This record gives sequence, structure tokens and C-alpha cells, in this order.
Amino acid sequence: MKKTFKNFSLFLVAIMALFVGFKTVDAATRPQTPQTFTFDYTFKFRLGDLVDNKDGTYSVPMTAYKTTDYTDTLTLEGDEIHYKVTEISEKDYNTLKAYQDEMDKQEKTKDIVDNYYYTDDETLKDNINLPQYILDYMEAIRNGEDVDKNPWWCYDDPKTGAIVLTADCETKYYIVTVDGYDMETTDALDVNWNYHTARVYKVDANPNQDKCEPVTIPDEPKEETTPNPKTGIATPYVICGAIALVGVVVFVSNKKKKYM
Repeated sequence: MKKTFKNFSLFLVAIMALFVGFKTVDAATRPQTPQTFTFDYTFKFRLGDLVDNKDGTYSVPMTAYKTTDYTDTLTLEGDEIHYKVTEISEKDYNTLKAYQDEMDKQEKTKDIVDNYYYTDDETLKDNINLPQYILDYMEAIRNGEDVDKNPWWCYDDPKTGAIVLTADCETKYYIVTVDGYDMETTDALDVNWNYHTARVYKVDANPNQDKCEPVTIPDEPKEETTPNPKTGIATPYVICGAIALVGVVVFVSNKKKKYM
């Protein structure tokens, strides 16, 4: 009877876990697994600088444009936005930030768009001569620090909606990868509007939180010094020497008296 009850319990738990799994996957209905990260070097989909919410959190602004005219914007929300936030090392942050700074400069002058992305009679031309820093940026995001352990682009279970970063007790470094998708808008070759973008962020520490332990600066260790022997009559060596000298004088005096 106990064995039957145990087996039934295990079966019930397995069924419940299966339903929970279905519910989790249902949060994002768009398939993502087959996709490969391709950075939107046309800047139709952009992530902005952090916005301080004044409550210990920061929002990541997103801007989506229908075309490279950068006039009409798209309002992406809900399942149209899939994103992943990954904590990275300061070293990786600095490496990616260097690529990012280069792209920011190009974006302001639109050099990349003008030189590498163009359409003719609504036909998308091949772009194979992208700057090396963009190719390196894409490759880094696709692979992450370790393909098997910590990929920065892995959308088996993406988050949806607004992106918020929280300040921690220590300074943190993050990379945010985003896939924006809009069914109602068509792009070149009459395909749905779908662009990937990414940006790295540094979130300064907020040590004033209740969960943060106060930082205490240890006292500097004092140097141990060996005191110099004191001089004068109080010094043990001098006292012993004086006693010995008096003893010798008394001994000699007694000896003289004896022979006299």
C-alpha cells in the first residue's frame, strides 16, 4: 500500500511539474531557439542610456524605427520584445564598450547606413564589408564568455516587456540583448520587421540598502618595537655590576686585614 501511494505521489508531482513548465514557456509565444544574433547595424532598433528611476532601479529605453529614414517609430510591447540581461565581467564590459563607442560615433553620422546598407527598387543588397568591430561585436554576443556555460544570446526562455536593471551593493556590469518583432510592419523583401540589438551597461553600487553590510575599514596594524635597555642606576646590568664590584672590594679588604 505504501509503495503504491509513493508511486502515485511521484506521478502526480511529475504531472504538476509538466503543467508548470508549459505555463513558463507560454510567457513568450514567439519561437526563438533557431535564431542567430545579428546586430542591427542599420540602427532601426536602438537601446539608449540608462534612465535613473530614483528608486534604486534603472530603465533601459528602446526606440524602434520603421525604416532608415528614422522618422516613423514603432511601439513594441508585450511579446513583441524578447530580451535577456546577463551579468558580465568588467573586462568584457570594457571590450564591448569599445566596440559600442565606435558604433555610437558611426550612428550619429550615419556612415554605416550610408555605406553598408542601401536599397534599390525595394531589393536588399548584400552587405559583406561590414567594419570589423561590428563583426567582432556580433561574434562576442553570439558566443559569450563560454558557449556552453554562459551564452549572452540564448533565448530558450526570454523575458518580455520593459527592461529594468537594479542597483546592487557592488558595481555591476551587464549586457542586454534584445529581439524586437512586429507583425504589422513589413521590411525589405516584404518580411516582418525583426531586429536584434544589444548594449552594455555599468550600474554603480548602491551601498545604502538594508541588505548591504556596512563597509568597515580595519585599523592599521601597529608596528611592534623592542624597547631599548634603560640607562642609569635602575638598569639590571648596572645594579648587578655594582654589587659585584662592592663584593670584590670587601673581599680584598678582608684579605688585607687578615695578613696585616
